[in-house]
Amino acid sequence: MLSLENLIVSLLKQPKMNELENLGARTSEKVGTTLRLETKVRDFLDEKSKALGVSLQEFVTMIFKAVMIKSEENREDKKSKDTEIDKIIIRFMKIFEYHTIPLFDVPKIFPENNIDLVTLNSPSQLLSKIDDSILRIIEEHFLINSEWLKGLSDVPCHKTIYMQPNFHNLARVIIENKKKNNEVTLMFCVKSDSNFSYLSLKQAKTLGNDYDSQDICVVLKINKQLNGIPTIVYQVFHELAWNSEKSRYYLKFAAKLAHQLNIPTLTGTIPSEFFGQFSRGDAMPAFVLKKYFRAVGFSFEIFCIEDENNPELDELDEVNEWYEVNKYSEINESTYL
Repeated sequence: MLSLENLIVSLLKQPKMNELENLGARTSEKVGTTLRLETKVRDFLDEKSKALGVSLQEFVTMIFKAVMIKSEENREDKKSKDTEIDKIIIRFMKIFEYHTIPLFDVPKIFPENNIDLVTLNSPSQLLSKIDDSILRIIEEHFLINSEWLKGLSDVPCHKTIYMQPNFHNLARVIIENKKKNNEVTLMFCVKSDSNFSYLSLKQAKTLGNDYDSQDICVVLKINKQLNGIPTIVYQVFHELAWNSEKSRYYLKFAAKLAHQLNIPTLTGTIPSEFFGQFSRGDAMPAFVLKKYFRAVGFSFEIFCIEDENNPELDELDEVNEWYEVNKYSEINESTYL
């Protein structure tokens, strides 16, 4: 025999949503209702209500309320599932939008997964195609965190050791891409409201931590192909403060290597409210740079030349010495061709 709990649960399986919603809208009101019950049903409910010490009307109200609550839970569960599926599909499509890849070319990126334009237009079909092989391509090529794509994380960037401020790692990535004939641009990103200038950098160098932190984030813009499709990928390296000698030298080494290998450089601003997330990899670089990056007329290469126009000429000998000792001056096209 069904217990009262199981009986109520069985009643919850197919609730009439419109009636329950109307009932839920008036839960605090007393509503005159007449129910015609079979004798056996009434006797059963009467017995159970007496056992609970409540009236029959109160007991029937409890049952309907349980039905209402359970139906709302089911609806929320379905809504949550739909939202999760929508999130996966939206994030998948945004990857290509932010990296400026036409929808027409997306199937060519995954030739072994039978994805076509019809599939891209059908969330259910597309969801069935997103497997480990697709996640691996997205993670390795676009440096996107696969857990983010699955909806299990809010961090879109694939965190690597290259996020740490180590010049050797930056140089390694540059050389690896040059070996593959990928076009590389070295970007220096600063906060839009930091009053960034040669003067502010000089003050930061002189006063150190007693001056406002002059934060600079190094980014590599890499033009490379994926199954014949041109793509632009951004690799973000952790922000560095010019106030610190170690960080300042890192940035000068980067500018010097770019100058030596004829790599274009670009300096620009990003709004402060996005800068922290961007530099930590908590925001998709392609989205932030596409929407917010504004180029400015500033060149870090001036810190690498022996000229009176170099505002920090006093550090150049030490920068050059480290660069020579670590054999970076020996790198040229023959190194990676």
